[in-house]
Amino acid sequence: MVTITQTPTQVFDQAYGPNPVTLDGMPVDPGTGVFISNKYVLQIWRLGELIADIRQSPNRAGDAIFDIQNVLQNFVKPSKNSIEETGWIGDNIATSANESTPYQLKSGYEDPTTGLFVEQGSLETVFLDFGGTKTTMKCLILQLYTYQL
Repeated sequence: MVTITQTPTQVFDQAYGPNPVTLDGMPVDPGTGVFISNKYVLQIWRLGELIADIRQSPNRAGDAIFDIQNVLQNFVKPSKNSIEETGWIGDNIATSANESTPYQLKSGYEDPTTGLFVEQGSLETVFLDFGGTKTTMKCLILQLYTYQL
């Protein structure tokens, strides 16, 4: 049974940086011992809508490793400048950009005869990505750590 064995490390994460998802457990034909399909399928759902259907062949270990950051980056934007200052007397109230996006993951394999997605599992976890970069966070943490020394 295809399962998701690795997801982004935090439920709240940044979209601009690695967002790895690993699938394994491709079903095997009991008679031949060969994978019943040559493609893992990872589906990404956002607010009940399918936003990505990604297919990949197993690697030598029989797994498939996906980096979904490019998909997530399509749904986040940076904050507007001075958004925190709106609401002063005479200013119109503004709405912020799509600073975050929720998503869920489904896993399975591609039916070798029809090419359709055969769902094997899904995560109930709702992940939330923001428009930040991971390298910035690492630099900030390093700066705070250095400052404390």
